[in-house]
Amino acid sequence: MDIRPILSTLLRHKTAASLIVVEIALTCAIICNALFLISDRLAEVRQPSGIAEEELVRVQVEGIGSDPDEVARTRSDLAALRALPGVKNATVMNQMPFTRSSWNTGVRLSLEQQRSTLLASIYLGDDQMLETLGVQLVAGRTFNPEEYIEYNDAQSADYEGGMPAVIITRSMAQRLFPGEDPIGRTIYAWGDLPIPVVGVIDRLIRPAGVGGPEAAHYSMIFPVRPHYAVSGEYLIRTTPERRQEVLEAAVRTLRAGGNDRIVEDEDTGTIEDMRREYFQAPRSMAWLLAIVCVALLLITALGIIGLA
Repeated sequence: MDIRPILSTLLRHKTAASLIVVEIALTCAIICNALFLISDRLAEVRQPSGIAEEELVRVQVEGIGSDPDEVARTRSDLAALRALPGVKNATVMNQMPFTRSSWNTGVRLSLEQQRSTLLASIYLGDDQMLETLGVQLVAGRTFNPEEYIEYNDAQSADYEGGMPAVIITRSMAQRLFPGEDPIGRTIYAWGDLPIPVVGVIDRLIRPAGVGGPEAAHYSMIFPVRPHYAVSGEYLIRTTPERRQEVLEAAVRTLRAGGNDRIVEDEDTGTIEDMRREYFQAPRSMAWLLAIVCVALLLITALGIIGLA
């Protein structure tokens, strides 16, 4: 192909040639930025949670007024849920992954430290929480039975025992103790008493996206048994094929526990559905940017043809 006639034509029509160059450069700049944003949003949507999402269902319960028997009713609820056919484990938690609210606190390495080393999310749960979530323990141990305390006791002004132990995520351990073994080390995150690190789990995503992608798994677990009035977050683990069956049975069981509590239907469902809804905005943005890229390429092509 002889390129000389093409160059000769472009030199005779400098304005048209300049417009083509500017159009192509502008399109490339916009598309490169759009592709970066698409990649960033897709990485956010696909980030691992560290939990057994395909086996989990959530039931949100909200009490009407105060309940003096909140602790006993929570234990009764859990016993009934664990007895349902198809249920592997069940627990009640203070917060749930893939929600917009989050419990967070600063973590220090010494009492004299003025600024926190990092901000981490706090998960509270009973002795079935780790098994229910399906998190992977990579170092240390789980909590001993005598280390669990009741939520009301931990919140009492007279409680002076401090937090007996904590389990942290791998990324949090690497940030707090780079290149060192975190087991047996202490942190300050609940009052002024040191908390020993007894275990490390691989991942546990924090709610609300606090801290961005870098801090997505800065989470820690305390051996504190919350009751349903704390947040009403019941989490149940079953097999993937029985999730809907177990979810419906769990809702019926909790509704039968009294008319002074309501089940929040909008906040009840599978964890996979929660994840899909939670990441709806970045997923929609990725699709929108992809459509913009295709439209821009089409417009640019038409423009080049017209100028040529």
